[in-house]
Amino acid sequence: MDATWMSDPRIAFFDSIAPLWDGWHEGKPVVRQLMDELRRTGVGSSDAVLDVGCGTGFLTEALVRHLGSEGRIYALDFSATMLACARRKVRDARVAWLRASAEHIPLADGACDRAICYSVWPHFRNQAAAVTELSRVLKPDGYVQVLHLISRHEVNAIHGQAKDPSIHADMLAPVAEVAAFFENAGFAVLETEDADDRFSLVARRGRGGGTVGAEEGRMR
Repeated sequence: MDATWMSDPRIAFFDSIAPLWDGWHEGKPVVRQLMDELRRTGVGSSDAVLDVGCGTGFLTEALVRHLGSEGRIYALDFSATMLACARRKVRDARVAWLRASAEHIPLADGACDRAICYSVWPHFRNQAAAVTELSRVLKPDGYVQVLHLISRHEVNAIHGQAKDPSIHADMLAPVAEVAAFFENAGFAVLETEDADDRFSLVARRGRGGGTVGAEEGRMR
């Protein structure tokens, strides 16, 4: 497994802000919003879900509440301190904690029914490689979602004005540009939203990695 990602200078930044993160966000409302999103997009109670860039575990907590006893969560982040904060907050045997990057996911082919990239997409330095990895770890017809609960412009303002310059270039592109990464990798893009209060893309992996037809491409 390639570990060159461990030299990423942004890891130190995220390690430094991890203990402060939950104090900057209202956890309960965020978790409720994420649970609503899981229901809206049809996440099944027994799904195996990859939480890409789990941070301190807001989405992980929502998944723990949403999934049934057969569900499985893979919570992945490249920041050891973010993972440590999440593990202290979310204690559930259905969660497997993974320190890795989105471009090098330590899971077997077809391990997941779903992958959710919540508040993390701009931090993927090689977004095409991340999509290739997401395709690999998803089952045929598996779903992926890129999600922010604030606008693209707000995301970019936060990153552009950060005290640490290591994330100044981590910009969220217009949703059509993000969709192109998935379409080029054989996904069918089912939903795009680039609104004043949220950003979302939902795509479905084709069987065998190919393009999904119109009839089979609808969200269940």
